Order: sequence, then C-alpha cells, then structure tokens
Amino acid sequence: MLICQRSGTMKHLMKWEFPGGKSESKEDCLQREVKEELGMIITIDRALNPVEH
Repeated sequence: MLICQRSGTMKHLMKWEFPGGKSESKEDCLQREVKEELGMIITIDRALNPVEH
C-alpha cells in the first residue's frame, strides 16, 4: 500500500494520505498512483503476501 505525507505547503498540511477514493481495482489504483506521483508506467506481476501490524 502506498502512503505519503502531504507537504507543509499543501492543503491539509503534513497529513497522511492513501491512494484510492475512486471506484477501481487495487491494481488500477496502484498503477494510477505510481503514474501520478512518480511519472512511471508499471506492470503488476503478482501481489505480495499481506503483512499486518
């Protein structure tokens, strides 16, 4: 899961945000977020084993 902290100059400064909020699959969400945030187009091979803390 991707998570990032907003900068001190953005609305809701220094708050944490998660990708999503749209009606899309986990794979589509990950691809969209990586493209938006990093400018990269990725291919998803397989899911990793989940880890809960």
